[in-house]
Amino acid sequence: MLFVLALAVRVAFVLTLENRYYYFDTAHYDKAAKALIAGQGFGEGYEFSQFFRKEYALTPLYPIFLAAIYFIFGPNFLAVRLVESLLGAFLCLLIYKIGKRVFNETVGLWAGYISAIFPHLIFLCGLLYVENLFTFLLAAGLWFCFRWHDERRTAHIALASLLFGLACLGRPVVFAFYPFLALWMIFIVHGERRNRIIATAVVVAITILTLAPWTIRNYLIFGKITPVSAASEKYLGESEEFLDQKIIEALPVAGDELKIITTSDATGHHFDFYYNDEFDGRLSDSLKTFGNGNRHFAGIMLRSNLPNEVGDFKIFARPEGENNHHTTDSTHGAARKGAIDRFFYDDFERGQLGEAWQASEEFQIESGVLRNTARDDSWEHLAICQQVTNADQVALRWGKHAGARGVQEGGLALRLDRAAPRTNGYLAWRQPKGKLLLFTLENGAPGKQVAVAMGKTGAKVQEKLRASINAGAVKNQSFTDNLLALMAKDPPAFFSRYLGEFVHFWKPMPDRFYSQNEFTASGTVWLSAFAFTPVLVLFIIGLFFIKKNRREASLLLFMILSTALIYSFFMTKARYRMPVEPYMIIIAAHAVHVLMLHLNLKKIPRMTGAEI
Repeated sequence: MLFVLALAVRVAFVLTLENRYYYFDTAHYDKAAKALIAGQGFGEGYEFSQFFRKEYALTPLYPIFLAAIYFIFGPNFLAVRLVESLLGAFLCLLIYKIGKRVFNETVGLWAGYISAIFPHLIFLCGLLYVENLFTFLLAAGLWFCFRWHDERRTAHIALASLLFGLACLGRPVVFAFYPFLALWMIFIVHGERRNRIIATAVVVAITILTLAPWTIRNYLIFGKITPVSAASEKYLGESEEFLDQKIIEALPVAGDELKIITTSDATGHHFDFYYNDEFDGRLSDSLKTFGNGNRHFAGIMLRSNLPNEVGDFKIFARPEGENNHHTTDSTHGAARKGAIDRFFYDDFERGQLGEAWQASEEFQIESGVLRNTARDDSWEHLAICQQVTNADQVALRWGKHAGARGVQEGGLALRLDRAAPRTNGYLAWRQPKGKLLLFTLENGAPGKQVAVAMGKTGAKVQEKLRASINAGAVKNQSFTDNLLALMAKDPPAFFSRYLGEFVHFWKPMPDRFYSQNEFTASGTVWLSAFAFTPVLVLFIIGLFFIKKNRREASLLLFMILSTALIYSFFMTKARYRMPVEPYMIIIAAHAVHVLMLHLNLKKIPRMTGAEI
C-alpha cells in the first residue's frame, strides 16, 4: 500500500509537467548524456566557471543515469521522470525500513507514509537534477549500514560503501559524512574493535575504487586531482566574492549602460547587446516564440530585494507610420499627442511614473531613480513603456547605488505583446561577469532559456576576474587549499558568513531562486514552508527523545549534520536540504509517537507491516 501510494502520487505529479526542464543545470546534464550515447564522452562546450569553459566539469552520475534511460526510451524527459517516480516510491520503502530499524514499526510506517505525500520528496521526482537519485542512494547506503550493524557481514558494509561512493559521484558533499561514519563504526557501534576497524578500511578502499576512474579522468583533462567535480572552484569563487568586495571593481558598477538593438528576419528575432556603447554579442530566437504581432512594447524587469535601481531609460523607435501615436517629453516621460514617436527618454527626476508607463505598483521613483520596492524576492515585476511601440533600440543605465548583485538579476523586457503585467515577450540581460542571457517572458514571468553566451566585453571582465582570483585567496588549486586560504584571509568575515549559511540551511521558506517558474511561485513556496515547518519543529523535539535509540539514531543525525556543515562553506538552500529530510521525518515521527504516549492516548494508531 505504501509503495502504491507513493508511486501514484509521484506519477500524477510528473504527468502535470511539461516535457522540458525547468532549471539551468539540466541542460548540461542532458547535453552530456546525449554525448555519451553518441560515443563522444561527456562532450564539450560547457560554461561552468572561469577555470573550465570547454570540458564537462560537473559530476558524472546524473548524465550516466540519463544516458541509460535515453538509450532505452530515447531522449524523453517524461520517461526520466517516470523512472525517478519509481525510485521515489522505493525511497519511501527505505524510509519505512530505516524508521522501523532505528525506532519501531509504527514510527517507520508513519515516516514512510509522510514521505509518500511530502511535497519536497515528490518535487524531486520532476526536478531533473541528481537530487532524487542521490537521496535514494544515501538511504540505501544507510540501510546497508544498519544491516552490517546487525549481522556484521562484510558484504553489507561493502554495498553501503559502493552506494555512498556512487552518491559521491552525484553530490560530493557525501565526503563530509565519511568521518562521521568512521566515528560511528569504530566508537559507537558495539562489538570487537578489530572487526570494526577492518570494516572501516573496507569503506575507505571501496570508496577509493569507486571514485578512481573519474578522478583519473579529471586529472588527465584538467591536470589536477579532483575526485568528483572539477568545477568546485566555481563555488569557492562565490565565497571569495562574498569576502573580497574588491573583485567588484572588475564588474559592472553604477552608471553602466545596457543597450539592446532588436531586429527580425526570416531566420528569427535577433538581439544585439551593447555594453557602454561597445558591441557585446548577439542572441537570437530562431523560433520567433513571441513578439510577432503588429505592435510590441519594451520596458524594465527587476528582481526585488536587490540593488538594481535604474537611473535612466531610452527607446529609439523606427518610424512605422500610424503604429506610433505620440511624441514624448524627453525630460519627464510625459506624452504629447500629434506626431510619430522616434525617441523616448526618462531620467526619473520626478515623483511618479505617470502615464508614459504601465508598471507594477511596486515600481517607485525615489531620489531620481526607478526602484522595485517589493519584498517578495521575485522577478515578476514589470515597468512597461506604453508610449512607444515597435522599438528597435532600448537602453537602461544603472543608478548611482546599483550593485553587482542587483545587476546580476535585472534587465530589459523586449518585444512584449501588450503593455500589461501578464504579458509575453523576452527578457534580456547581461550579468556582471559578462554573460548574456535571453529568456522568454510568459505571463509576466521569466520562462524558458532561449540563448546564453559570454559577451565580448565579458571576456575582458573574465580575464580581470581570473587575475583577481589568482592574486587573492582562491587559486586554481585543490579544494582543501582553497578552503584553508579562504579561512585564513579574513577569519571573522568567513566564520560570520559560515554561521549565517548554517542557520539558513534550516529555513522553512525556500529562497535563492535563479529560475522563475511554477515551482518558485508564491503559492508553491508557501506550501513548501507549510509542509516543512512542522517537520522541523517535531524533529527538534524528537532530538530530546532518542536516548534509548541513540546508537542507531546517531547515524541519521550524522548524515543530517554533515550535509548542513559542508554546504555552509558554500551556499545553503532548501534543495540542498531535501536529501536529508527523510531522516528528519523519521525523528519527527518518533517525536509524535513519544508525545502521544506521554499524553496517555489510549488509541494510538497501531499499524503493521501488512499496510505496506
